[in-house]
Amino acid sequence: MSFLGGLKTQEYWIVDRSDRMDWAVMATPGGNYVWLLSRTPDMSAATRNAIVQKIKAMGFDTGKLVFPKQR
Repeated sequence: MSFLGGLKTQEYWIVDRSDRMDWAVMATPGGNYVWLLSRTPDMSAATRNAIVQKIKAMGFDTGKLVFPKQR
């Protein structure tokens, strides 16, 4: 992605996703930012916890994990 007319760029990776495409984990290459994105505003606690464990297993710092709010 590029911002400010291309003056600032940032690469983002999709590092995991569900087969049904109802959630995805996106991160920056260095792991400075990690997001858990969902197509629905509510995700079950069991699903969320399972995904967080997968994120930990991939070596990402879950303390940096962001859960974007939906309307």
